[in-house]
Amino acid sequence: MKYDEALAGIVARVRDEAGKLGDGPDTVSETPAAYEIALKAGLSFYSKIRPRRRTQTIPCGANGRILCSSITDFDQGFIGLLGFEYPIIEAGEPSWLSDDDWILDQDQDGIDLIRFVGSIPPAGALVRVASFCEHKLPDPTVAFTVTDSDMQVVIVFAAAEAMFILSAEYAQSSEHTILNAQISISINKSDTYRSRGNELRKRAFESLRATRLHSGSVEVVRG
Repeated sequence: MKYDEALAGIVARVRDEAGKLGDGPDTVSETPAAYEIALKAGLSFYSKIRPRRRTQTIPCGANGRILCSSITDFDQGFIGLLGFEYPIIEAGEPSWLSDDDWILDQDQDGIDLIRFVGSIPPAGALVRVASFCEHKLPDPTVAFTVTDSDMQVVIVFAAAEAMFILSAEYAQSSEHTILNAQISISINKSDTYRSRGNELRKRAFESLRATRLHSGSVEVVRG
């Protein structure tokens, strides 16, 4: 799925008939970027549950250290899922290092690095690194890194975020409105969009649970 398709899916679910999220001086944003903001938030929310997995081979530095900056898209928020294969086994079950074999450390300049403290690879030895990070918004012509089967979940999460944006907009409008009738309308709409956002988020979670049941039991190890 591409960027335009994802945005179209969000717009269809939000049904912003008043055009609060579109172009114009009376909108949340002066550009359609509000939908893009919602899509980024939806991707980030989804990534907390199913982050993107990256693998690469990196030569170990001196004294059993690897700079975190050498790990593509290194995200310390997912360090609990980080895994290292050493020695690298070309066939059969990989030999992942245990949790006690490495720590997150810093050098004398405060630069983050991985320090091997158990099975220590010699300098230059290749280590296979499996890391996890957030799914990012791709260029319009590039497909998302989210699997096709989960893109609809991301769209629903993003639509929920757009609902929350609309809820906040109507709540703010009620604070600056003088007529009681208009205040009542704005508050009602704010509550309605917040409820719809909560319902969409619940629906996305249910979809993820259903997918997990269909895929069976999958164990995610450090790596």
